[in-house]
Amino acid sequence: MNFPDFLRPHPLPRRVVKTFTFFFAVQERAKPLFYATFFLFLGECVYCTVFNLYLAGTLHLEYSTITFIFALSMLAAGVLSLPLGYMCDHIGRRFVLFVGFYFWVAGLVGQAMFPSLPLLYFFSMVHGVGLAAVWTAFAPMIADLTPPREHVQAFTANFLMMFLGSVAGNLTGGVVPYLSKMLFADSVDPYRFTMYFACFLLFPAHRFFSMLPEEHFSASSFRILKPGALERRRRLYITIELFLPYMLTGVAIGLTLPFINIFLRGVFDLTDQNIGFSLAAVTAMEGFFIVLVPYLAATVGRIALVSVALLAAVPFLVVVSHTSNSTLSILFLVMGAGLAQMSLPLQLSFAMRQYPSLMRGIVSAEMASVWYIANAVGALMSTGFVSNELSLTGRSYLPAAVLCGLGGVLYWLFWRKRNVVQRQTRDRIAEHFAFSHGPSSRFFPVDGAREDREDGRNGQN
Repeated sequence: MNFPDFLRPHPLPRRVVKTFTFFFAVQERAKPLFYATFFLFLGECVYCTVFNLYLAGTLHLEYSTITFIFALSMLAAGVLSLPLGYMCDHIGRRFVLFVGFYFWVAGLVGQAMFPSLPLLYFFSMVHGVGLAAVWTAFAPMIADLTPPREHVQAFTANFLMMFLGSVAGNLTGGVVPYLSKMLFADSVDPYRFTMYFACFLLFPAHRFFSMLPEEHFSASSFRILKPGALERRRRLYITIELFLPYMLTGVAIGLTLPFINIFLRGVFDLTDQNIGFSLAAVTAMEGFFIVLVPYLAATVGRIALVSVALLAAVPFLVVVSHTSNSTLSILFLVMGAGLAQMSLPLQLSFAMRQYPSLMRGIVSAEMASVWYIANAVGALMSTGFVSNELSLTGRSYLPAAVLCGLGGVLYWLFWRKRNVVQRQTRDRIAEHFAFSHGPSSRFFPVDGAREDREDGRNGQN
């Protein structure tokens, strides 16, 4: 029976459902990563919902000092990402995950326990080291534990768990201070109590890390990390083309997102519950865009989608930079941030596919380093645009819009017509290391022609 076009089922719902069901269909050894992501972001977002309010309200720190604390964390993460990536490829990603988790928790607990400024600076850097270690190991582990044809869906699923944990964390972070005031009155600082509670929520992630498969590295396979054919032929221009748009996006995010809770308190004088709800709404919109990634990537191509998402964020951020209506500012900021962050799983998965498995740890570390340092630079730049009232209509959103637009244009120019020979060269090098230097840690073969079609790198998209 022939149905009219408007009655035919659209593939979008099926793609969205497939993204959710991927959690259950994925290889068993990769599932713990997704579950750990949820709990990491649950605890982290409960903490972050109140941390800046704690610094500004309880400790009465200035905005520039709060910004510097955040920037220290990001700079420590950026500087140490490269040696941590080296450890990922030499010692094992699972080991680095555990080390990063311990630093992560120690940094958060230390910031909650010690209100003195030097110790806040120190534990902020400890927290940054933990962030760098965990996320440096995450990307290559996801790439290794899932087949190449499912990389976009795997990274999207991980980002979706990230946003689900963030929404739950923001809502919880808004409610717990209120409950603390009801239960303990003035005997316990509600923000500090919430921060301790957030640290407790991180520990289920430790259990899921312990469920990951052990890795086995042969000493001969480490020779891939020494300067050789891969670096001489491809490394310089691939690094520039992958990392420059990623860096521009990171600076734009650093200019706009880290201190929304302070902005909401300064502009609207919102309660903790309303701030948590507002942050959850922002995160939910970002998660909604992330859910659409597999369908849109299959429809328009991965390269085109990254460029379109970054360019589509530009008008929203421009409106935020010029409007005097606070409600309109928040709504457009939600849309602009969601579109900008929509490109991140695609950029990560695409970068992982440009290198053989034994190089993914150091490549992930380089991308993490670029991202963290870009965030720190953006956050420090924001102090020059934010007024004393911490207005949401600060002019920092205009340069953020310019950076997103430039990143989208560069990504399209760099990758839309990349010659397929480059991928064939990568595959030959990967085979050389796999067969000449011992078994590779990659679990799945690469279908280069299929990847070219999906990426849209042959000029058709």
